[in-house]
Amino acid sequence: MASNATNIVEFAQELKRDIAIEDLISDYVPTLKRTGRTWKGHCPFHDEKTPSFNVNPEFGFYHCFGCGVGGDAIKFVQEYEKVDFPMAIELIARRFGIRVPEFHSSKSREEAERDREKRKLLLGVCALAAEYFSTQLSEHPDAGPARAYIEDRGITPDQIKTYGLGFAPPGYDGFIKVAERRGYTPEQIAEAGLAGRSDRGKFYDRFRARITFPITDHPNNDIVGFGGRLVQGDEGPKYLNSPETLLFHKGKLLFGLGTARDAIRTEGRVIVLEGYMDWIALHSNGICNVVAGLGTALGEEQGRLL
Repeated sequence: MASNATNIVEFAQELKRDIAIEDLISDYVPTLKRTGRTWKGHCPFHDEKTPSFNVNPEFGFYHCFGCGVGGDAIKFVQEYEKVDFPMAIELIARRFGIRVPEFHSSKSREEAERDREKRKLLLGVCALAAEYFSTQLSEHPDAGPARAYIEDRGITPDQIKTYGLGFAPPGYDGFIKVAERRGYTPEQIAEAGLAGRSDRGKFYDRFRARITFPITDHPNNDIVGFGGRLVQGDEGPKYLNSPETLLFHKGKLLFGLGTARDAIRTEGRVIVLEGYMDWIALHSNGICNVVAGLGTALGEEQGRLL
């Protein structure tokens, strides 16, 4: 959709006209099925055995006859994802491949476009790092102690894959070399929090000889950084997180929130843990309404997020 909307309200109206609300909601309600001119399924906002949640594509709204919730596509995403109006619009637009214009921004259109492109580039570096660390855990000759530690903690190979655990091998620039071959510069790798720079100007891998844990943001669930636990030698602290970057803000993130949010809603409470392994231990044993901090005391922004 090429929008000519001059404000966010106009764009929201165009967005609702251009998408199929049943396609959007079926992403959240797997039981949603067509019944004549409407769609029906189990309500995602309360527990029910008999489906009472209805979606009307003709008029673009949903309504639950069980708990009374209802509204349009944007309202649904706001309520389900617990986000504000602009973020709900962004999530819907992304789902359908629609670009959101900049509204009432102090930045120029060119600046806003540069920010979007920079974020996309840094997310690409983080995604590549997750892939690299995963491969190193299974293949690198120095990953034995990391695999032994993970096995001792009772984590299975399937869980390693599910939780995205990896291994950053010892060495100076293993990931940097891989990322450079994919077209990234050392400066970009450093901007993503995956490289440091020595006093002599030499770039080096930030994570070395560590088990790695991908950290995602909310509500996008994109990998924005990593936590690392030292398993070999004594190079640096036992635990290390990504530095503050355009993507990664330690005081505004909670480990495992993207995975835990539905369980938190269902349980009506959340358990806040200290570490990544604690989170994996509970989650893998069916206790899913859990999140973990990132090595600091729980802050105000994290409290708001919960």
